[in-house]
Amino acid sequence: RPSIVNLWAMWALYGQSAFERKIDYLIDLAQEFHGFLSRQQDFETIHVPELNIVCFRHVPREMPKPMLSQLQDSIRNRINQDNSFFVSKVDINSVAAIRVVFMNHLITSE
Repeated sequence: RPSIVNLWAMWALYGQSAFERKIDYLIDLAQEFHGFLSRQQDFETIHVPELNIVCFRHVPREMPKPMLSQLQDSIRNRINQDNSFFVSKVDINSVAAIRVVFMNHLITSE
């Protein structure tokens, strides 16, 4: 298929090691973000990331449990509003969570 030409060209120019470094960096960044969230009182991490995906919830202590899904939706919409970042939503055990996929190797933890 023609759509694979871009990937093939990048692979031919930079080789496998460039892709390996990028993926390793994004996984490290996801793990660092997970560690940051784990240290925050009002956040709940859903899993320990094995790749570049982190799922979490903002769970303020005073927030009634039935409102947690709505809160996650509001946070996601607010983050996505300015088009600087894009996060998605995933339902885990019937409660919404925020899903971040680290894709850009040019971002840093700062």
